[in-house]
Amino acid sequence: MKRLAAALALTFAVAAQAQDDVGTGMAADLAGDWQIVPVGGTPACTVTFGLAPVQGGWEAKPDPLCPANVPAAAAATGWTFMDGIRLLDDGGETLMRFEEDETALPASPSVAAPAHYLVPAIPGFERLRQPDEWEGPWQVSAKGEKPCILHLGPPGQHRGGSVSVRRCRSAALRRMNRWYVDGMRLMLAGPDDTQIAFTPDGADTHRSDDGRWRLGHWPAQADKR
Repeated sequence: MKRLAAALALTFAVAAQAQDDVGTGMAADLAGDWQIVPVGGTPACTVTFGLAPVQGGWEAKPDPLCPANVPAAAAATGWTFMDGIRLLDDGGETLMRFEEDETALPASPSVAAPAHYLVPAIPGFERLRQPDEWEGPWQVSAKGEKPCILHLGPPGQHRGGSVSVRRCRSAALRRMNRWYVDGMRLMLAGPDDTQIAFTPDGADTHRSDDGRWRLGHWPAQADKR
């Protein structure tokens, strides 16, 4: 999510400045489609951040799914990045505020107790997978390599479980022995604090933060071959 990292850096860089001084040049770096993702796994909705001036910020256009999926965003007509990323009504009042820090996704109402995340729109992505939906076989593939097959065990009280690895030539992946959920990311972990983070990049796939690996379902019929 390089765009998200750039967006976070931008908001911190201008936090002490007045919006009139920042201008639309910096707002242009944030303009585009963003998804509001409910933490509980219900469907997301998309809001388009525009650059036309409105009361308190710039124009925002929620998609037709927002009234049903994220009602709090349905009446948004504007947005701003001052004091967190905020969705505004037609009077410039805040409808949703996404709190940020340097290590976490923008979250509403707070990073400590998120109900929604805000991320640049991910093509095909519709909802956040829940911890109990991760159990089962998954494949991790890299260009030019045979996929590694991982079986994720049932989640425990810490939103994660065990990992068993088979059919894998990657030394790094063979070290992974547990998994857990961190925000929108699936984390694979092993000895000596080794970790690999996977972020959604489609309807049912995740990409490692370094771009090397893609995680997807292992077809059940593949085990019968």
